Amino acid sequence: MRKSDGQRAVLRTVLLVGEGYAEVAFIAHLRSLYPSRGFGLAITVKNARGMGALSVVNFAIRLGQNFDYDFTMALLDSDAGWDDKTQNIARRGKVQVVPCNPCLEAMLLALHGEVQQGRSSSHHKHAFQNKFGKSANDISVYAKNFPKEFLEKARVKSPELESLLALLTSTTNQSP
Repeated sequence: MRKSDGQRAVLRTVLLVGEGYAEVAFIAHLRSLYPSRGFGLAITVKNARGMGALSVVNFAIRLGQNFDYDFTMALLDSDAGWDDKTQNIARRGKVQVVPCNPCLEAMLLALHGEVQQGRSSSHHKHAFQNKFGKSANDISVYAKNFPKEFLEKARVKSPELESLLALLTSTTNQSP
């Protein structure tokens, strides 16, 4: 990104950590719809490869510190290890966490009007595959079932989606 006087503008660096392959696939889909380059953001996406919320938060903190990102966010499932201790660690480590209750698939199903409270993550993962014909790990499921127009309407009823989209559409003059 260049300023009009010929000097290079400083990009804000953002680390976005997904708990696993499904979260990274969803983030990749969002990045394809909401390009961050014109907004002065350089976004790096990393896969924490699961093992619960605490592991994801610690992974995000380590990467955020080692590479000195301006902002760090983690998208994770709240079904394993998302407790007060992990929330405090995330806060102290300056990681904004977007927890999906109990999992990403539940949030995505809810966007399509399929809310099933009290069900396990395993149930939601199976329900997602049954509804969309593919696992949430498969990036191709998102283009067909989660187009930009749909996401724009759905963001008002999903704080998790709103947090992600606010980050991807923020400008250099705003903090994500």
